[in-house]
Amino acid sequence: MSGTSLDGIDISLIKSDGLKQIKPSYNITYKFSQQFKNDINFLIKDVNKSFSNDFLRSKSYVSLERKMNIFLLEKIQCFIKKFQINISHIDVIGLHGQTIIHKPHKKISIQIGSANFLSNALNLKVVTNFRNADIISGGQGAPLVPIFHKAIFSQKKENISVVNIGGISNLTWIGKNGDLISTDIGPGNVLIDQFCMKFFNKPFDKDGKMAKKGKVNDTLIKKWSNYSFTKMKTPKSFDNFYFKLDDFIGSTDLVDINLLSSLTMLTAKLIHNSEKLFPKKTNKWIICGGGALNLTLVQYLKTLINDLKVSDDYEWDSRFIESQAFAYLAIRKLKNLPSTFKSTTGVKEPTVCGDLVFKNDN
Repeated sequence: MSGTSLDGIDISLIKSDGLKQIKPSYNITYKFSQQFKNDINFLIKDVNKSFSNDFLRSKSYVSLERKMNIFLLEKIQCFIKKFQINISHIDVIGLHGQTIIHKPHKKISIQIGSANFLSNALNLKVVTNFRNADIISGGQGAPLVPIFHKAIFSQKKENISVVNIGGISNLTWIGKNGDLISTDIGPGNVLIDQFCMKFFNKPFDKDGKMAKKGKVNDTLIKKWSNYSFTKMKTPKSFDNFYFKLDDFIGSTDLVDINLLSSLTMLTAKLIHNSEKLFPKKTNKWIICGGGALNLTLVQYLKTLINDLKVSDDYEWDSRFIESQAFAYLAIRKLKNLPSTFKSTTGVKEPTVCGDLVFKNDN
């Protein structure tokens, strides 16, 4: 899969029954070149300005999808070769692809990357379009990973909150009685990454080292915490395009490291404030995703939340929770098991997610 951070694709191999038996085997990230990342960003901006069904037949879309398909195929083949995997032992590929537009209120969520292409090239079953069935049935199409969070983290004696911090932060609350609640929260890394690219020509704040040098502006945090997105009804979902740096810091070209520290604290505050969404007090917080590598963000969170751990503390690599989750969702599709629920996406009824593609069906 490729997430909202646009840094590359994560590939994971797991073995699972689609329920509670889950065994991760191998994980790896293949980075996009800066030019490829720029091309994807340009397409995202273009499609969000003026989307129509004709756009999917446009030269720019067709050209970029071709490049993405070749990239995906090459990296899957590299993955198989690197870890000496017998391809005949692979039952299904879960392809999330790169989201270019996500507007559930308009029944639209499109990820670039062709399941037909991969299925034909690899002679394997591929599950794709994970969000569509949920959106068509009235859901937000996100977040989709709560059922995976529940499978790997739920404990009968505790209420647990799992927060995935990608470009967007999303939350899964798992009650000790098995209840499941989820929603997107708001900006995770997206504003931090935009700031770093604009002022330092760097894609992200590695280890949070730059934010650590600044001082948090509490007045700004209070202002940002009252923006309209924080008051939207849950469950809610966002894509990166929803959040623009200029809406938070203005169009200034003056470098102010305190702004980066404040944007980092905003992500932490929004996560902490999400506790009000829970029916019962959280006993344990677990964070995962790329934001878990931002040590300043983690430190800010620890000043707000007492019992907070990173998923790595439980031997679940925080970098690959989502890629493993979509492999798991693909298995659930094969077994006709629902992956989204009213309490996770707002969908009307439990929904089996994904479209199954196999070259023999084409």
